[in-house]
Amino acid sequence: EEVFQQFYANGALLVMWGALLFHLLLPIPHSAHPATLWRKVAEQLAEKVNNHHSYSQSILSGSLALILMTLPCLVLLIALKPLVWQEPLYELALLLLALDWRSCETLTKQLALALSREDKTRCRELLKPFVNRDTETLSLVGIGKAGSETIIMGFGRNVVCVLFWYAIAG
Repeated sequence: EEVFQQFYANGALLVMWGALLFHLLLPIPHSAHPATLWRKVAEQLAEKVNNHHSYSQSILSGSLALILMTLPCLVLLIALKPLVWQEPLYELALLLLALDWRSCETLTKQLALALSREDKTRCRELLKPFVNRDTETLSLVGIGKAGSETIIMGFGRNVVCVLFWYAIAG
């Protein structure tokens, strides 16, 4: 009972389980996930920044791009924190935005089915939004390797790392 009181008093464990349960029941679709939007903005910014000019200009433009990507998010997060009713709800919302294993799970099922049918075009269509490489030239073995790398790294990044850092830093 004393251990339960410690976890309940902090609320962090309840927030974590709540986020996992909420994501299990109502997942955010991959196309609507904030990380997908973040990636599209980063790709467009990279097209503007990566011009292969001088080294010093590349350093400057890369640094400014990093600031442009992170500063508005940090300002928004800091500005919203005092407006929340309960701090655990704020943490729950942030965890919900950071967690995303259901898209990896969906990709795994669909990719396994397409690979078992040896449907290269379907496999390439499935992988294209998830990888930063050209999928048109991949063989079935290459598709399998790229798919397994994407699924493992996605699960590690979107679930394991999020929960680990939330458990460590709260």
